[in-house]
Amino acid sequence: MSSAPGPEVGTGAPARPWRGLALLTFPLIVLALDVSVLFLAAPALSRDLGASPAQLLWITDIYGFCIAGFLIVMGVLGDRVGRRRLLVIGCLAFAGASTLAAFAPTAGWLIVARALLGLAGATLMPSTLALIRVLFPDEGERQKAIAIWMTAFSASVALGPVLGGVVIDQLWWGAVFLFPVPLLVVFAVLAHRTLPEERVEDPAPLDLLSVGLIAGTMLGVAYAIKSAAVGDLGVLTIAVFAAAVIAGVVAVRRQFHTRHPLIEPALLTNRRLLAGLVLLLMSVTAMNGFYFLVPQYFQHVQGRSATSTGLLMLPLAGAAVVASLATPPLLGKIRPPFLVASGAILAGAGFLALSLHSGPLSTLTLTLLGCAIVAGISAMGVVMTDLVVGLAPPRHAGAAAGLSETAGELGVALGVAILGSISVFAYRATVEGSTAPLDDTTRTTVADSIASARTLAENSPPQRDTILDVAADAFVSGLSWAAVTATAAMVLCVLLALTVLRTTSTPAEE
Repeated sequence: MSSAPGPEVGTGAPARPWRGLALLTFPLIVLALDVSVLFLAAPALSRDLGASPAQLLWITDIYGFCIAGFLIVMGVLGDRVGRRRLLVIGCLAFAGASTLAAFAPTAGWLIVARALLGLAGATLMPSTLALIRVLFPDEGERQKAIAIWMTAFSASVALGPVLGGVVIDQLWWGAVFLFPVPLLVVFAVLAHRTLPEERVEDPAPLDLLSVGLIAGTMLGVAYAIKSAAVGDLGVLTIAVFAAAVIAGVVAVRRQFHTRHPLIEPALLTNRRLLAGLVLLLMSVTAMNGFYFLVPQYFQHVQGRSATSTGLLMLPLAGAAVVASLATPPLLGKIRPPFLVASGAILAGAGFLALSLHSGPLSTLTLTLLGCAIVAGISAMGVVMTDLVVGLAPPRHAGAAAGLSETAGELGVALGVAILGSISVFAYRATVEGSTAPLDDTTRTTVADSIASARTLAENSPPQRDTILDVAADAFVSGLSWAAVTATAAMVLCVLLALTVLRTTSTPAEE
């Protein structure tokens, strides 16, 4: 296969890179907001839709798993049908799925709508990232563009709870899905007229078997993690997890033997690129688990409103913006492996301090630790995303972008699934082992979730303080154990950056 000679602009005019970048950040902002906008909606969803704890996990996480499951597919599809065209189609599909989610009458309906949102969202990220490569062929300008791109994503994830809190308090949870719909339609029109188009000439047939294997791997892992999170470790859960792992292994091996691989084998054998993907996966997993748990602490332990909780997340958005924009200038002074290791050390120090803290956390302490965590991981994300995209040849830019964003979105989903599950297990164990004078029925309800504990406390005045104290102590214990896991992930990131990344060549040398 050979790539098209250059970008073709829909209007026939020469491409304007920075104007194009400004336009490309919009679908990314919408996509990122949907990652975290429902973090504060658990009480409302339980009340309005009767969502069970398991359904709440699926509503929160199925979006990220579906994006991760189809990002590679959509990245490769964009190489074939045209990245601008796929971006326009994806925006319109996202608008339609958002409308379905906004008016979901049941929890099951909302889960399906969130899955459709994930499928549509999978068309957006690899298309925007691949078009950035087209718009900015110069390495220095591309680093700045990717830093702005990452800043928009990180800040939007942090702003999601702010927007969600205000909308949930003032309107209703479904309204969070409606505000971007008309803007997405306008974006689709502008993108068609102003963004460059690029596609691979004479593309090979799409390997549908690989598509099914990769999607099955992601969804199978999602099912197993969700089942484990609610205590279901039966034969079916183990069988699904084993099948998902086998499907993933078969999918990777198939890329080396089929005539028309979905993922270029050269991308799968590049140690530097693979190290970047692993670093992205671990760092985003740690950060998004933090994003998921901290709003719950503000809302359920400190008893804050959704709006107040969302506003307390604003400093984290500021830390993400500052760190992302400060990274490109630092790349000219510090080698990427050392910059990545420094970001991991900063984030790891924040997680370590959180894991060692005992007793109630003050708002200031949690905010400062959160800023350190978000700043360190945001800097890592800019470096590793640029590395992954920069290493790929132009004709595989969409596939490389798909791999990069698969690692990121899988990290988003795993952050909730893994760190959320660890927190749940530790919370339940702490409640069940508490010596507080609670009868069996009350203890069982409190152990179910901190949301259930808070509801029970409000309806049981004589035991209110006891229930809230037990639940708060248990949640802090769960948060600490999640932080221990995140600290370990950051240690592995430091080791990987100082070994694999340091002993391989730089992008310029390659």
